[in-house]
Amino acid sequence: IGVANQEKPLDDLITLLDQIREEDEGEQFMSEMNKLKQVYVEANFKEKIANWTPETKGSGRYLKMIADQVEELRTSLVSTETE
Repeated sequence: IGVANQEKPLDDLITLLDQIREEDEGEQFMSEMNKLKQVYVEANFKEKIANWTPETKGSGRYLKMIADQVEELRTSLVSTETE
């Protein structure tokens, strides 16, 4: 549930960053953020939670995709800060 609750803050962050992006680095960062958002859209956590039953099996696929995308964002931010 914690991961599913992060979709709204992610939307808010994307909206904020979209308003302030002006440099090429901002465009790349926004592209990475929007890739992360697409994982949330595809995962549709709210529907999965609403339809969850004791027999439901989670694959962890989307959690891995989210973790991988967040790692790419972190790497991008660190490399930008050290340049």
